[in-house]
Amino acid sequence: MNTKIIYLSLIINLMLQQEGYEVKFKLYDGNEESLAWYLRYYNNLHEKYLKEGREGNVNSKVISYFFDGLSLLVEADMFFWDKNYPDALDRYNKSLRELKLFRNSRGVIHRIDLLCEAYIARCEGMIFLCQGLPLKELNQKHTILSDALRKFNEEVRKTSDLEETLSSFISFSRALFTEAKLWENRSEIEKESSSAEAKKSLMKARSAIRQAVYINGKMKDTMDEIDNKLDDLTRYRILVKAEKLGNLGTDASEKGNYQVAKNYFKEAMLFYNRAAHLALNANNRRILLSMSTVMEASAIECDANEYYRKQDDMENAWHKFDEAAKKIDKAIALIGSLGTKELRDSFNAQREYYIAMSNLCQATMKYDNEEYEEAKNLYLVAKEHFNKSIALAQQSNTISIEQLSDEALDDVETYIQLCETFL
Repeated sequence: MNTKIIYLSLIINLMLQQEGYEVKFKLYDGNEESLAWYLRYYNNLHEKYLKEGREGNVNSKVISYFFDGLSLLVEADMFFWDKNYPDALDRYNKSLRELKLFRNSRGVIHRIDLLCEAYIARCEGMIFLCQGLPLKELNQKHTILSDALRKFNEEVRKTSDLEETLSSFISFSRALFTEAKLWENRSEIEKESSSAEAKKSLMKARSAIRQAVYINGKMKDTMDEIDNKLDDLTRYRILVKAEKLGNLGTDASEKGNYQVAKNYFKEAMLFYNRAAHLALNANNRRILLSMSTVMEASAIECDANEYYRKQDDMENAWHKFDEAAKKIDKAIALIGSLGTKELRDSFNAQREYYIAMSNLCQATMKYDNEEYEEAKNLYLVAKEHFNKSIALAQQSNTISIEQLSDEALDDVETYIQLCETFL
């Protein structure tokens, strides 16, 4: 049986069950589309029974309290779904007062009285929601939302006892909605200590709200908000992982473990690519792709360092440093005027360092071939780029590039003096 047939059968059952109430009226479950129609409908019933009450029918006067409570409940829901929590709270409290007045004025227990108890539980749950949802203090919010969930579970039990299948089903959506908000709030609490646990909680929130939306479409905005939060947290976790891998690569490179560092930088590159794929807009995507390109350049630098520092292979080192510089050119083109000045300066500091190292390697090859004039000129070019790299590294607080450039600059100065000695 398909969903539409099931839903139709529930509505038919509902219409049949309404015959068993003390008075005939359409039930209000809270997922209805035309709330304004229900507001007018219950206001009219309230006026009808209030008029009869004024004419001497005591039972009608008492029943008028019930419909006044329902009209206030509908009005409260209208405010609630507009996220106007103060006005919603005011109407829920007034609805609760009228429904309790109806209950306390009755000397008998009929089906309508049992339904009133379910509406009372709903009002109490919605009051807790209106109090809890706007709160900034997360632990207090958790307590109040837990109270709301307890009330909605009570509403589910009461509508189930009435064998109001559709009403019970929709009551369950309110419990699911509140459960989702509880998991969402728990995620916020966990975020500072463990993004992994925060993500697990958000996934539970998403599971609950998706079930709720299947029942009550009014909750779709909340589902979208939770989906967006989950996406944001996923992006955040990817970026944290990418940054961690990049830092591990830098540490390994500084210790001379170039192939280990290269693997870290390659992994970081993949994580930045993944983050770019999930980016919210083109500008964020460009920044993340530029970071990925910088990681790629750092991996190439590891090969260059392997040739330069361990194998004394200046020619291959020169080509690798030149290749790395071109990757940084690509990263700079991607980022353009985006990102912070500090980030752009750090890219340029790295680029200047690679250009300087490329010139240093070429100069050393000339020096080894006793071409001292050409070697000196290339060392002077390298010196100029190292100085630019140091200045940019200081502006961007890129300590590793500053230290590497400082160390290489000492070597350049020594080689320049040697060249001058032989000239």
